Amino acid sequence: MKEVEMEKLVEKEKKTTDDNNGTVVVEKKEDTNKVIITSAAATPIIKSNTEMKEGGGIKASGEVEEPAEKNNKDTTTTTTTTTSNNTMKDTTTNKKKEDKNGTTLEEKTNTTHSNYDLVIREKYLCNGRPASLGPLPICKIDNNDRRHNKGKYKKKRPRDKRIPNSEKMCLSTLRGEECPKGDECTYSHDVEAYLKTRPPDLPITCPLADTTTSDTTIYCPSFRNTGFCRFGVTCRVGSCHITSKGENIINNKDNTNPPTVLNSIDHDMFKLLRKKQYNFKCPRNPGSKECKTNDKANEFYNFFNVIDYPSLKEKKKVDFENKIYVAPLTTVGNLPFRRIMKEYGADITCGEMAVVQHLLEGSKSEWSLLKRHSSEDVFGIQLTTGYHDHMARFCEVLTNENISMDFVDLNLGCPLDLICKRYQAGANLMLQQSENKLRQIVTGMINTLNCPITIKMRTGWDNNRPVAHSLIRSVTEKWNINHSVCSAIMVHGRSRLQRYSKTANWDYIYNDACTVQQQPSSAIPIIGNGDIYSYQDYKAQVENRINNDDKTTTTNNALSKTAMLGRGALIKPWLPQDIKEHRTNYDISSSERFDILQKFTCHGLEHWGSDTLGVNLTRRFMLEWLSFLHRYIPVGLLPEGAEPPKLNQRPPTFIEGRNELETLMLSPHSHDWIQLTEKLLGKVPDDFQFEPKHKATSYQNRATNNNNASRSNNDKQD
Repeated sequence: MKEVEMEKLVEKEKKTTDDNNGTVVVEKKEDTNKVIITSAAATPIIKSNTEMKEGGGIKASGEVEEPAEKNNKDTTTTTTTTTSNNTMKDTTTNKKKEDKNGTTLEEKTNTTHSNYDLVIREKYLCNGRPASLGPLPICKIDNNDRRHNKGKYKKKRPRDKRIPNSEKMCLSTLRGEECPKGDECTYSHDVEAYLKTRPPDLPITCPLADTTTSDTTIYCPSFRNTGFCRFGVTCRVGSCHITSKGENIINNKDNTNPPTVLNSIDHDMFKLLRKKQYNFKCPRNPGSKECKTNDKANEFYNFFNVIDYPSLKEKKKVDFENKIYVAPLTTVGNLPFRRIMKEYGADITCGEMAVVQHLLEGSKSEWSLLKRHSSEDVFGIQLTTGYHDHMARFCEVLTNENISMDFVDLNLGCPLDLICKRYQAGANLMLQQSENKLRQIVTGMINTLNCPITIKMRTGWDNNRPVAHSLIRSVTEKWNINHSVCSAIMVHGRSRLQRYSKTANWDYIYNDACTVQQQPSSAIPIIGNGDIYSYQDYKAQVENRINNDDKTTTTNNALSKTAMLGRGALIKPWLPQDIKEHRTNYDISSSERFDILQKFTCHGLEHWGSDTLGVNLTRRFMLEWLSFLHRYIPVGLLPEGAEPPKLNQRPPTFIEGRNELETLMLSPHSHDWIQLTEKLLGKVPDDFQFEPKHKATSYQNRATNNNNASRSNNDKQD
């Protein structure tokens, strides 16, 4: 085995200044220290420091890599003129030389961070990780785990350790009932034994907006709202409703409020779906058997006229005009997050994308994506599939089970390989050869739903071949779909291959996608989407385009004044208020942002549960949100009079806030995000790990210090 031994490099400089010509002369003494590379099969190779700096290096084999261009100059004196146009490397060197003569730290750090396009005040820039955060832990990567990641769609992410059933309490025992399974039950029934090992309550304060009681000692959200907590002694904030003997207090005198969460499905319906016994009117692959006609191309469309299908209610239109619409956001657009957005002024919300195939299979985790909070006055659900019969059959279930919704969104914009290839859905349906399939899906939705639909799409598969305008023309002209059944069409100004990189193409949205409809009276509103991160962005991309529209032209532009928010709402949850109040430089404090996390904690414990499993889920989803929240740069850190940052602008690597909490919230490392959750949900286990689900190449971790090179992949950013 070859060994490489390197002595510490020593370089001595002597600097003089020539007052006559204004030049700085740096004299370097000849280097006497050598880099010695020893090999088991060769004699030592000696290379000087000067040769190493001129481009040489050490290869993995132990040999010395020669520089691309050798500098054979024997002189050791270098003269540099301060007024000349130097390269970045020379400029950095000059700054270091001038620093010894009194150059300020701000000038040096300004050159160090010159590659980033978001300018930060000099006093908040750091040369390394802020000292208040402490060192990063060194995590070892187990190479054996990499074999699990092999495969087309496999993706292994850290999960919480599974709790055995013997350590869990039986739900019947928690309700004070006798367990029907008796000795066959695998769960624990010993309340006294559990009380001895019960962990202490979490240090949670619940600043809920809808709190009607002044009793600040009632921390359990379920007990506060309904007078009963179904988790009993397992509740991690249950000191307010658990007696010393482990009895669960029930206070039903205040339990007169209607349910706060809608769309909870009965278990019998799940059994019918799983056993494929649900009574569908629409069969699989409807066509030739049900509709005996020679018109094979229109067999599916004639099906709904032949079959005795129940009459639908009149579809209530959804008005998106001048509204703030929070787009569906996978994983992070959960119900607690949408409650936060409603408190900050969002008008319309939509659930996370659900795959129709999983819904028809009775997947409870997929059905939970359809849940709606009572505060969401205008709410939609987003579906995706590549099969028209699946969509028609599931829309039957939505109608028969009276699912609470105001519209159903068909997602044609998902760029994930899993959705596009396995399910033949998402952006895959935007291909021109799939236009007939898309028409069948839309027809099935219109004929089986009691509410209007919306369609969300991207510009196309790639930047060179946009197809959104042709699809909109087909929907309105060929398929004869108007505003009465389709409330809006959302166009994201990026292609599928573009994902979330670069900027959204609003010129294409306004000039192409919004001008293809010929009937102004029945035109479907077009809602633009992409890169709305401030009121200035909304004004520039939406308001100014509509206000400057030439009304004398015969072209009808269907661009709506709706502000559709995506990643901007994740990074700045108060963005709806900024747009409504026309706020330009709102400097929110770190304590106010921490209060948002406190509210999310209470909403999460109410939604996912206040037992250990619910606490773990709340922590995981909060960490997913923090992978976006940390990107917010406070206005006070920007130069005076600076324009609001753009969504794709990136700050320097090392910055610190105006206090320790703000510095912690600015950190791009998941280790620091975990510290934030520990302030709200208690300590995590020693083996706890987290890796963000959404990792985009547009915001990779930019740290370059040695500590970051040794940490595990769970610190990569979205």
